[in-house]
Amino acid sequence: MNLAQFASLVGPSIATLMAIFALVVVRGTKVSEFRQKWIDDQRGDIAVVISESSKLAGTSPVSVGSMSAFDLASARIKLREKPPQTGVRWLIRKITFRSVGPEWALPIAVIDDIRGIVLGTSSNNLGDQQNELIRLARIKLKGEWERVRAGEIGYKLLLLLAALLALGPLMPLLAAMLDSFIQTGNMPSPSQMLNNSGYATGK
Repeated sequence: MNLAQFASLVGPSIATLMAIFALVVVRGTKVSEFRQKWIDDQRGDIAVVISESSKLAGTSPVSVGSMSAFDLASARIKLREKPPQTGVRWLIRKITFRSVGPEWALPIAVIDDIRGIVLGTSSNNLGDQQNELIRLARIKLKGEWERVRAGEIGYKLLLLLAALLALGPLMPLLAAMLDSFIQTGNMPSPSQMLNNSGYATGK
């Protein structure tokens, strides 16, 4: 079997695997886009919480009804919070040193305290708690952004698997070429390796 015949044999398999590889890349891009939107929405709602609390703190008395914008933004932030991870997801997050519990528990607690300050049920300082919310949110949002930039772990594993599958049919040939180079000091061509292997006789 010559090089052209070998290429015609493994070509369709490689083409199929490359198509799978392309689908994995598209999926990874979409996941990054969704996560970026998540970051933008979370940042926007935190800004609403801070601006509304500053506005309402200057009015007296503050009614629960006047806090609708604040409460809506707060509710959206809470609804984005992930539940505690269990099973395989818990194991993956443990292995990768990521939190297995709610990641925004502290910022959400500060938001609830800010609400109490505005309504007069908390004695904490509004400015201090707003600054604390900003500090905590920056840490969390930076982590999310770095995750977007680095890519999802599952996405990376799929890319690696797709690459290995695509190269799989060529690995015996590449290994034989490397072995010949180590033994003789000369790098044979792929066609020479095919002619010297069982492919040439159909074995």
